Amino acid sequence: MPESAFRPCAFGDCERIEPIYAKFQTSIDAHDAGIQLSPILGPPFYERIKNAFAIVASGEGRLYGNISLRKGVILPDAST
Repeated sequence: MPESAFRPCAFGDCERIEPIYAKFQTSIDAHDAGIQLSPILGPPFYERIKNAFAIVASGEGRLYGNISLRKGVILPDAST
């Protein structure tokens, strides 16, 4: 599965897991446990944001409380 959820590296350390990242991962897992929140260093992360299709401001105030999601195709439910 290609990567589809991204976070900035806190303080330039991609191994550092801020509490907000754990919450984001819990939310992602609730919908698709196969997706991991992938770290990207600051400049490439913010370049990705500049090229985003849409930006949603949630009001999250914690440092590094940003994520980038890759949009894709949502297949119809086979049971309907």
